Amino acid sequence: MSAGVVTGNADRACAFVLAGYCGVTALVWKQFWRPGDFWTNSNGKARALFWDFWKNLAVAAGFLFITFGTTASSVDAFLRIPPSHRILTA
Repeated sequence: MSAGVVTGNADRACAFVLAGYCGVTALVWKQFWRPGDFWTNSNGKARALFWDFWKNLAVAAGFLFITFGTTASSVDAFLRIPPSHRILTA
């Protein structure tokens, strides 16, 4: 997959698969809420997993950016709206 992204051979499809892989990895293997020492130990396992969790999500977001680029209709439409008129809904 990485070679596909780097060489440009089916780069969007490969980036989409890698984004999914990074997202699943963050949720399945980087569960920082499990060890229970997040607040009690500043050098505990939970803090290390916390930063690894966000790193994986950031890499997934980067791969999604490669996949959809800046011409994605939802992103493009959102950016055309002036910031004062944007309504963010969950």
